[in-house]
Order: sequence, then structure tokens, then C-alpha cells
Amino acid sequence: MLEISKAMAFSLTGISPGSTSILYVAVLICSALVLVFYKSCYNGHTLPLPPGPAPLPIIGNLHQLTGNPYEKFEKWHKKYGPFISLRAGQRTVIVIGSYETAHALLDKQSAVYSSRPELHIASKHLAKNMSMALLPFSKKWQVHRRIVVSLLNSAVNKRYQYVQDIESKQVVHDLLTSQDFSSSFERYSTSLVFTLAYGIRLESIIRPEISEMRFVIHCLLEGLKNITMAVVELFPVLDYLPGFIAPWKQFWQERHNRTIQFLRKNLHYALSTQKSSWTWAREVQQALHNAGETDDAQVAYLVGTMNEAAVETTLGTLRTAIKALLSNPAVAKKAQQEIDSIVGSDRLPQFEDLPKMPYMEALMKEVLRWQPVTPLGAPHSTDTDQEYMGYRIPQGSIIMQNFYTMVHDSNVCPEPYQFKPERWLETPDLQVFSPFGYGRRKCPGEYMGKNSLFIVVSRILWAYNINHMIRDGQTVEVDEWDIEHHFTSAPAPFEVSFEVRDERRREIIEREFQGIEKDASRILHEIAPECND
Repeated sequence: MLEISKAMAFSLTGISPGSTSILYVAVLICSALVLVFYKSCYNGHTLPLPPGPAPLPIIGNLHQLTGNPYEKFEKWHKKYGPFISLRAGQRTVIVIGSYETAHALLDKQSAVYSSRPELHIASKHLAKNMSMALLPFSKKWQVHRRIVVSLLNSAVNKRYQYVQDIESKQVVHDLLTSQDFSSSFERYSTSLVFTLAYGIRLESIIRPEISEMRFVIHCLLEGLKNITMAVVELFPVLDYLPGFIAPWKQFWQERHNRTIQFLRKNLHYALSTQKSSWTWAREVQQALHNAGETDDAQVAYLVGTMNEAAVETTLGTLRTAIKALLSNPAVAKKAQQEIDSIVGSDRLPQFEDLPKMPYMEALMKEVLRWQPVTPLGAPHSTDTDQEYMGYRIPQGSIIMQNFYTMVHDSNVCPEPYQFKPERWLETPDLQVFSPFGYGRRKCPGEYMGKNSLFIVVSRILWAYNINHMIRDGQTVEVDEWDIEHHFTSAPAPFEVSFEVRDERRREIIEREFQGIEKDASRILHEIAPECND
């Protein structure tokens, strides 16, 4: 997930709004460089780092990390192997490019590799060390993790299917009158988590909560991207500078203020107006209180962390699924045939149908593999020096999982750039990568994410044919590899025509939408008794 891609040597994006500040920073860097270089080169260790491209003094490999990072990493993995090292300023970056190595380190030695690297911008300045996703391994992180897992485990997610059923029915209905599937998916993913978290259902894309959530996510992604772009991340000693010559501190303080204001507002709504309703907010508040944490800012941030991850990854995955089906009409047709054989034309697909749909299940796995929404995973770290296969992994290293190379390894996946659900039917136990991460840092939202992917995509396929847009008599072509790379990846904007398959299905879409429960309190009442068992 780390975007080393655009980390040109000393790119100061997000660090300084003015050239004067840049000059101050540059002068201070130069004063420390000789000591830093000496320390990094003559550290007394006998074991070598994993192989990799030779770094330059001071800047390391930053000069080589321009353009598309995935192609560069893929080239280096072919040359140096599945386990390589780079230098980004003061920081050592370990890149894992095979499932076997990732499993050996991050799963089998999860107790050792479950920390996070020190993230000065995203964690310290933006989140004020309150974001569970960015916390190092600690007692605090363990408490927060247990709370989140208790709200997102497989058993509890069965109860959330009621909310996903409602929101996916609106998605299918919205496509009757609008081709803007991306906005519909954004509304779906945001409304799903806001209903569960705060008792706020978002029936329209124009709701201000959606645009504000978009800003909060943008701030987080920008902060994470800066881990290899910002001078303070490359040379952490600079974070000790006073604010008047460290303008990034004020820049990110302003974004923190807006973020926490938004999260607190939603939290206070849930706690004050939803007193009789079960919500994530109430569950998190009680659990943190039981653990001795009473700060409402921490409660707000923990609930917000659950929301941020779900919205961004769900939106990207659903957009990828639509692009795959548009670009591979034979796959879409085959999936429709399976859906029709199980469901027929008189009702929408239900969650209970999935076990009888092996092709749909394979299609979902292929969506997650083909263009992974987190192509470089979430960064891991270790709090102590470690050894693997005779190589040294220094304490505090940024450990990246190069999912992009893993899923496009032709030795594991023949024709890896082709979208082929059949590969999962031919080799059900195909070991390519773990799309939701590894070990103790595995994404707790796995079950919710998979359920959303199935219910939204299966219902769209049941209801619509997915066609290329026609404009002025010409087919609007879509480049299936036009991808926007940020902290997460997703297809660049593209157009699709959704054609209702027949009038009977249109009637069912209309009827089902008219029958959904739109009141958040009643929705929560429906799922609350079981959740409190």
C-alpha cells in the first residue's frame, strides 16, 4: 500500500507550502547527512541486507523509484529474488515478492512482524497516534484490535447481511436511472458503515457526510503516500524541529482538526440520539471504557478507522469487478448463466445462494487477484533485528508485501494478466497471495468485504447486461489497465452502459426497492438483539 512510486529524490509533496521553508529544510538536512551516512554504512553488523539495487549515499534508491513502482519492483524481483532490500533516505525498505516468503515471515512469525513502521505524518501528526491501523504492536493496539475483531468477525457479519441486502437493493435500483455506478458504490459503502457505526443511513450521494468522509480518507491516503515522499519520513530526525521551520506540522494539524471534528460529530450523534439502538459507536465506547480509556477522541478515531478502511477498499474492489466484467463479456455471460440456474428470474440473488455458485465464488477470487486494491499491502515492521535466510532485517524496517508481483507471477498463475475465474476452479487451493493481509495484522473487515462483493456484483449481473457505452454511434473503449495508484489502487474513471435484462426483472427491482427499510433505527433494531447475545 505504500506509494514509493512517486518518491523522486527529495520530493517535498505535503511538506512545505513555500520555497523558503524548503530551503530551511534542505540546509538542515545537509548538516546531518554525513553523520547519517556514516551510521548507516558502518553499523557493525556482519549479516548482509537482502539483495537489491545498489543505493547511492544519503538518498539510497530514491533516484530509481520514479514512474510505475510495480514494474520496477517486478524487474528487481526477477533479478534479485523474492526478498529484496532498498534504501529510502535513512530508512531500510524490505520488499517481499512471493507468497511463500510473505507466509513464512508475516504468518508463521506473526508475533515478530506485527508492528508498524514509525509514520510521522500519517500516524503522529494526522492521527495523533489514535489510528489502530497505524499503531505499532503494543498493549494499546491489542486492546483496539480485539474490539474491532469482535465487531467484524464472521459470526457477527451474518447479522450485517440485512444492511447489505438493503443497500445493494438501492444500488441495483439506482442503476435504472443513472449510469454513475461509481457514485452508487460510494454511497453503498459509506451508508453501510455509517448505519452500523452511527445509526446514520445515507440514502443519497449528495449527503454531506459522504463528501466529508471522502476528504477524511483523502487526508489519510495523502499522509500514507508521504512515507516515501516527505523529507521528514526519509530523515525522521527532522521531526524534532520546531514548528516555525517545520511547516508540515501546521499543515497536518489543520487536517487532524477537521478529521477529528467530523468523527466526533458522528460519535456524539450516535451516543445522544441513538440511545436505544445498538451501534459500533456504543460498543466501542463501552469496550474502551472497560479497558480504562475514556477519551472520546480515541473512541471517535477507533470507530472512524473501521469506516475509512471499509469505504475505500469496497469502492475500489467493486469498480474493479465492473471493469473486469465489461472487458470480459464471456465471463459475465457465464456468471449470469450460473445465477439464472440457481435464482431464476423471479427474485434477486441472496447470500444463501453463494455456496451453490462455484463460478461466482471463483469470479470474486479473481477480482481480488487480478488488480489488487492494495498492490503493496499495508506496511509491517519489527521492533527488533531479525534474520531470514541468512539476511538481516533491521529493527524498524519498512516491510512491504508486493502483492502486484505475487499475483502476476506466471509460474504460479499462467496468463496472469488475463481475467480468468476458471483458474480457481481448476486449482482451488491456488496459493497466490492473501488479499486481506497476513498474521495479526490481517484486515478484520475480510468477511464484510467479501459479502459486499458478492451481493452487489451478483445482483447487478442478475439485473443487467454490462455493455460498453455508445456515443455518436461509436463504442467508448476502456483501457482495462488504466489504474489510479495512490495508497490504494482502483480503475481510472470509465463509462459503462447498464441494460436491464428484461421487463420482469425491472419490475422486481422496483418492487424490492420500494419494500426496503429506510429508517436506520429500525434497521439497527433488527440486528441488535442477536449482536448482543
